Amino acid sequence: MDYPIKKILLAMLGVSLLIAAATAGWYIKIYRATPSYAVRAILESAQNHDLHAFLQHVDLDSLLSGIYDDLIQVSLEEARERPEGNNLDFSEDVARDILAPVKPQFIEESKKRILTQIAGAEITGAQPIDNMAGHMIDHLISQTDIQNTAFVRFQDARRSGNTADVIILIKNSRLDEEFPLHVKMIKIPGTWKVTEIDNIQDYIRLLDSSGTPDSQTLQKPALHNSPGKIFFLQNRPDRCSLNHLHWSERFYTKNQTVFIGFIHESNCPVNSFSKKSIDSNRFL
Repeated sequence: MDYPIKKILLAMLGVSLLIAAATAGWYIKIYRATPSYAVRAILESAQNHDLHAFLQHVDLDSLLSGIYDDLIQVSLEEARERPEGNNLDFSEDVARDILAPVKPQFIEESKKRILTQIAGAEITGAQPIDNMAGHMIDHLISQTDIQNTAFVRFQDARRSGNTADVIILIKNSRLDEEFPLHVKMIKIPGTWKVTEIDNIQDYIRLLDSSGTPDSQTLQKPALHNSPGKIFFLQNRPDRCSLNHLHWSERFYTKNQTVFIGFIHESNCPVNSFSKKSIDSNRFL
């Protein structure tokens, strides 16, 4: 009597194990093909210094292209909102045209920094990038307060065909505040890939309104202390300005010469700038 029961129980156990194995295999296969898995894979690739896995799930060129456009947009908004000293006479379209050649440099330099960090190499001792793209990257790092921003959790994903709108919750430890980051992803064979962050501008505005290290100086007139801040000047600045601003580019518009500079030191008194320099300043 015991023998048949034991045999039946063993058979049932075997069937259960087969079902469990099949279900687990199905779950793993399905889960790997979700945006949630892609987000997890990106985090793990960064922790494990796995460049191949990171690049499999992140389209850096597309992502950085969008971030560059957002950075320029926020900078132009700042110029509009702070009219003092902003009488340099050219349109936003001209400003975008002036900065367009910098975009490929920005993307390339940003990729180098990101991939170096993902690979686990030391970047703190690297030589600073002494060009416009490098200064814009420094400014972006300051504006987004990256050192105080951390991943909290995957919150939601809405799929539509081969695209997905994903919400990732991040937290700024300095502000002790969470923020929903809206991320665009596309489906590739077997998984998903990040291509764009929709609302990075909103995160920058939040930090600016709350007082990031970069934004705390924005209320100072004209040439203020803001390392990495982009400046447009119609006239070459005075001696103090030259000592504390990095001038890497000169452009010629229809009616004037435009100098582009970046603050690289913060101990130059604002009142030491000549009135001519301040009046002709348009900062971005």
